[in-house]
Order: sequence, then C-alpha cells, then structure tokens
Amino acid sequence: MDIAATDSMSVLKNINGFNDYYLKKPGVARSQGIASFDTVLKSAFDMIKTTNDLSNAASEEEMNFALGYTDNVADLMVAQQKANLSLQYVVNIRNTAMSAYREIMNLQF
Repeated sequence: MDIAATDSMSVLKNINGFNDYYLKKPGVARSQGIASFDTVLKSAFDMIKTTNDLSNAASEEEMNFALGYTDNVADLMVAQQKANLSLQYVVNIRNTAMSAYREIMNLQF
C-alpha cells in the first residue's frame, strides 16, 4: 500500500525551535532543521487537499462498483483504505496541534 500521500507533512519532523522571525533577532543562533510557519501551514493545507482527493477517489470507486462499471473489489478496498488512513493521519495531526495549543495557552508567566 502506498502511503506517499502523508509525506507532505514530513517537514513537521524538522521543527525544533523558533520560526524565522525569532531567528532574525540578534543573539539567536540559526539552526539547519528549523522550518518557518508558512512552510508548515502550506504543508498542512497540501495534506488536507490530498486527503480530500483520496476521499473523492474512494467515493468515485464506490460509485463505479455500485453501478457495475467495475467488479474489482481490491481496487475499491485499497481506495477506501487510503482515504481512511489519510483521514486518520489528518485528525491525529489536528489533535496534536490542538493539544499543543492548549498547553501553550495554559502557560503562566
């Protein structure tokens, strides 16, 4: 099974510090593995678009199977599984981001 659709969020693995705004401040060292916020946001939107495309492809495959245009159950199941895995991944990323947001909002200075 090809799960290349989830590779668009691999940039999130490299986030380990501040975004570019903070890196331009004096006294802050520039690091190699840091992604800017716009890169992460673009990657998230690409992942959502890919998930939507996979969901639409699964729906189309279901319709073709129901109408009798195809009798290949394997393609139908693969399309459904890709859409399901992609959706689970997006929901997991969203839950993680919301949890991180709640943690930041609960910080007291």
